Amino acid sequence: MPKQHSAKETSKKSANKTAKKTLRIMLLSLFWIIIVGIIGAFFAGGVAVGYFVSLVHDDQVRHRDFIEKKIQENETTGFVYFNDDTLVGQLRTDQDRRLVQLSDIPQNIKDAFIATEDRNFYKHYGIDLYGF
Repeated sequence: MPKQHSAKETSKKSANKTAKKTLRIMLLSLFWIIIVGIIGAFFAGGVAVGYFVSLVHDDQVRHRDFIEKKIQENETTGFVYFNDDTLVGQLRTDQDRRLVQLSDIPQNIKDAFIATEDRNFYKHYGIDLYGF
């Protein structure tokens, strides 16, 4: 005589099948969302690169010295003098910066800067892998 299943067991199996089917649909949907997201990211990156290239494609490649000069053009405080070398005034930038020699900076300032920026400064050869 065949074994008969109770209504409770049948509903459990049905619920289990439904849960598996729902999980499968959710995972498949997540997979496709990730794929579409990756494709969208590549598309957006391509658009961004294309836009940037369209902005600079006619520009000439500038020499390193020119670029460095332009970067440092307005970062130090300028001074205006009369013909007889008397000071008229200062042309200040956002910050009052003045060039000094390395020997004019106190050793405490140098040590403090190195301590806050790179405590292993004297132990590596320019790149601190642990600092990353």
